[in-house]
Amino acid sequence: MGRWARLSMTLVVTAALIVGSLTVALRPASEPTRLVTVQPGDTLLSLVLRDMPDSDPATAMQQVARLNTLAGGVEVGSVLRIPAG
Repeated sequence: MGRWARLSMTLVVTAALIVGSLTVALRPASEPTRLVTVQPGDTLLSLVLRDMPDSDPATAMQQVARLNTLAGGVEVGSVLRIPAG
C-alpha cells in the first residue's frame, strides 16, 4: 500500500470516528421516567391527569405515547413509562 493510500485511509477512518463521536455526544439525553401500571378504568388521559398534573394534557399524552410506542389506547396491566418530575 502506497504512502498516499495509507494517508487517505487514515483520513477516512479519522473522519468516521469524529462523525461517530459527534453523533453520540449530540444525542439528546433520555428523560427520566417512572413506571406506572394501567389499572381497570384507566385511559391515557386519566393517567396523564393523575400522574402529570402540572403538564398540558395533550402534550403529556404525546410524550407518554412516544415513550411507550403506543398506537392507540392502553391495556389493563400494561406497564407504561411516564416522564418523572
